[in-house]
Amino acid sequence: MTVTTEGIVLSTSESGEADLIARVLTETHGVQQLLFRGIRKSRRRSRSAAEPGMRSVFVFRMTGGGIPTVSECTPVDLHEEIRARYGRIIRMHFLLEAVLKTTGQAQPDSFLYKMLRGAIESLEKDTGSLSLPLFFVIRLLIHLGVFPAAPACSRCGASDTALSFYFEDHTLLCGGCALRKGNIRFESHEIAFLSTAARFRYAQMPPFLLSPAETAAMLEALVRFMEQSFRITLKSTKLLLSDEETG
Repeated sequence: MTVTTEGIVLSTSESGEADLIARVLTETHGVQQLLFRGIRKSRRRSRSAAEPGMRSVFVFRMTGGGIPTVSECTPVDLHEEIRARYGRIIRMHFLLEAVLKTTGQAQPDSFLYKMLRGAIESLEKDTGSLSLPLFFVIRLLIHLGVFPAAPACSRCGASDTALSFYFEDHTLLCGGCALRKGNIRFESHEIAFLSTAARFRYAQMPPFLLSPAETAAMLEALVRFMEQSFRITLKSTKLLLSDEETG
């Protein structure tokens, strides 16, 4: 079966003398491992379309075994604004790695595709803060079903107070209901941020809900939860949190 679908390259690795193997989040067939035969030495085909973060239309043939070979690849958006700034490249690679390491092979998920596409498009205009990576992580955790979409105490329903989050059962508890210390404590204004992030698009988020220090601390804590839940390591996190470039 020949497949034609839009996709976003999540990662690439070299194979042999001239090939590339890419993990691509496709719009219609989930994450696919695709072979770009001879692209590293080709004078006719640009390697740019196979670089991480690039959005293209891919044509490949699904077979019973082996890695499908890309027969055509037409760039849709090479994200020049991102590639021109080191800080934006770091943030984009973080988004790509988060999706790659939490998403199974060949599981169609058009919502996830649209979410990643939208995040990368927003990154082209982003000011350089950690707000976008944090927003994306929150939405990704909710989509994966491991974080509550409506932040509130799991027992009494309180949502206008500080809440503690527990990794083992993915619950939030207020001070009155909690019997022990949680893994992450969210203050009331941080709960308001989580609730807003769950309901609105990134472009609709009110500014200055969290300070830069609070944004970094919440992002680091939620990444730690993601890593523990999926038994992964997001290697780009350290570089992301240490990057001080804006723009």
